[in-house]
Amino acid sequence: MKLVIITAVVNNIEFIKLQVETLKKFVRGNYEFIVFNDAKSFPDDTNGGDITIRQKIERVCNQLNIKCINVKNDHHKNMNMNNRHAEVFNKYVLAYQ
Repeated sequence: MKLVIITAVVNNIEFIKLQVETLKKFVRGNYEFIVFNDAKSFPDDTNGGDITIRQKIERVCNQLNIKCINVKNDHHKNMNMNNRHAEVFNKYVLAYQ
């Protein structure tokens, strides 16, 4: 059975690289690492106003051969950060299985 390891990424591209290196070092056996890309396509506190982070996350995932699932999140403009993060896991991650 293959282990599936998931993470939701909003703005920290370097953390993806760190996770990949950590998984290579400590996880034995067959696994798949999946990134749920929750970066905003609109200026926001979570992206420091940088609307290109979504594309940067996609590029890093492609370079590292990681599955990247973009989260539809335009409606997050009217939600607080805690609810946004919870929704990504409840709506997308749990549904992925």
